[in-house]
Amino acid sequence: MSETGRIKCPQCKQLNGGDVSRENLAIYDDGSKWCYSCGYWEAAKGKKNKGVNMRPLIAGVHEALDSRGITLATCQKYNVRQIDFTGVLTRDYELENEKVRIYPIYKDGRVVKQKVKSVKDKKKMGQFGDTSCLSLFGMNTFTPSDRVPVIVTEGEEDAMAAFQMMGMPAVSITRGADGAFKELTSNLEWLSGFKEVILCFDSDEPGRKAVSDCINIFEPGTVRNALLPVKDANDMLLQNREEEFKKCIWNAESIKPPTIVFIKDIRDQILTPPQYGNPWPWPAMTKATYGQRRGELYQLAGPTSSGKTEIMKEIITQQISNDIKVGLFSFEQQPAHTIQRFVGSALNRRLHIPGEEWNEDDINRELDKIEEKLALYNTCSGHVSIESVLLNIRYLYKCYGIEFFIVDNLKSLAKNPTIEGKRVAVHEYASHCMSEFSSICKQLNINIMVVNHLSEDKISLQAYVSSSPKNESEYLGRTAEGMQSYINRPGMTWETGRMPSIQNIFGGGAIKDLCDYIMVIARNRMSEDDEEHKTIRVKFLKTRLDSNYEGFEFRLKYDYQTGRLTEVHDQDISNRQSEVDNTPPWENNTSVLE
Repeated sequence: MSETGRIKCPQCKQLNGGDVSRENLAIYDDGSKWCYSCGYWEAAKGKKNKGVNMRPLIAGVHEALDSRGITLATCQKYNVRQIDFTGVLTRDYELENEKVRIYPIYKDGRVVKQKVKSVKDKKKMGQFGDTSCLSLFGMNTFTPSDRVPVIVTEGEEDAMAAFQMMGMPAVSITRGADGAFKELTSNLEWLSGFKEVILCFDSDEPGRKAVSDCINIFEPGTVRNALLPVKDANDMLLQNREEEFKKCIWNAESIKPPTIVFIKDIRDQILTPPQYGNPWPWPAMTKATYGQRRGELYQLAGPTSSGKTEIMKEIITQQISNDIKVGLFSFEQQPAHTIQRFVGSALNRRLHIPGEEWNEDDINRELDKIEEKLALYNTCSGHVSIESVLLNIRYLYKCYGIEFFIVDNLKSLAKNPTIEGKRVAVHEYASHCMSEFSSICKQLNINIMVVNHLSEDKISLQAYVSSSPKNESEYLGRTAEGMQSYINRPGMTWETGRMPSIQNIFGGGAIKDLCDYIMVIARNRMSEDDEEHKTIRVKFLKTRLDSNYEGFEFRLKYDYQTGRLTEVHDQDISNRQSEVDNTPPWENNTSVLE
């Protein structure tokens, strides 16, 4: 749409008592007319413009905003007018002879939108014209210059007040703090024409959040944040604190990228001695990790039926007993079955096994104890994604204060390996999931333990008969059954207790760097020795805080009567076991590694 000519505006003529010297009413090639001065609008006959509120823009007269301390001169500069208005403001407000203020929003040199606010009740406000316009209030008033900064406020009166006190360019967002990011992004080129941008948003929570959201829009070093002692710039004007406001603007702090910190920013953290975290169910695990410390990501991996579920059950039971809320994302068990296991642990019964003693009164008492402490992810929808899990973790953290989560398991989560709608390799998706878990742990200062399986075992077991008499003697005289038993001796396969390495974990070695702690487990399920059959070996492959414990191993024994796991204390567990006693570190004054 292009301009074809200009004539005198009939509304300007009416407002000025018939004395109009300038031709401000532009005529466009579609037949519409628009006044650059008063905002008078005539739509093209028979046409409707998409996205434009076709209610005619309203005229008004320049008057000082006395209740806001804004002078007539400032109103004239920003072309802000007032008028007694009768009509529909929004679907919620219909005014009758009520005074309103009119704030024009310009685009391409002409008014395309008006924000209209009731003087009596500031909650009553509406917009006329092109409501999709993202221009800033006051943009038409100033020309960008690399010699002066521009102030950006959260409200129209704040921008006018800032200009009145400082005499420097000041504009305002028009959609509130929530719309700040979108509006500033849309006008980034215009804002970048100034020496720098000074954000002077309201000093309340929405305003602070808007500043935090918007700083990354600008190049580092080109944006500053003005901190006011009161809510906003207009309040500073009303309280006659102009000199103080000037100091706030000139002393506005430079906003550095959130990824950069200086010692002064974290001195308090530096001077805080490291603390032990909450204990795990077993002293050896507590010693190796220095307790459950906030912000850390743990991984527990092992072959099928090696005892991962029982370990998770013990950890959750212990967390709940310490009054720590738990969020459980189990993709292979129904929530009811999972709860039966937990309650059974508390009652020393295997309630998930048919034929176990069943007493509803006992069970209900235990359910009452954990009802508000355990939240479970319901997989009935059938579709599981990392986005859904992260969304639910944030929800449980924010709404219920849950700070410990278990994800069981990574392999099930990676069944639909899609990132931003694109199908990717399973291992790539597994690394993506672990990266997201690591990030949210640090961001929310929570703990996540990820249960993982092993990749397909590529080890090839072959009987090699050497020609040397020494090796021949190991095989001579063995039957076929005896040879098979020899090849599958303890520790050679997952079923016979082979201990996994980093390379065996599902997702590959790439996920190693993303976890703070990696534990693997092994159990000889084929052993005829009952003690060995029910013993789980737990080994740390990575301990970020103290690498001294990498390779450390301890054992857990399963009690088939109670369904509980207890730590086994044996001097030959590993060459490090002698360094670990059974006294929790917070109950004595000795160092963990002396």
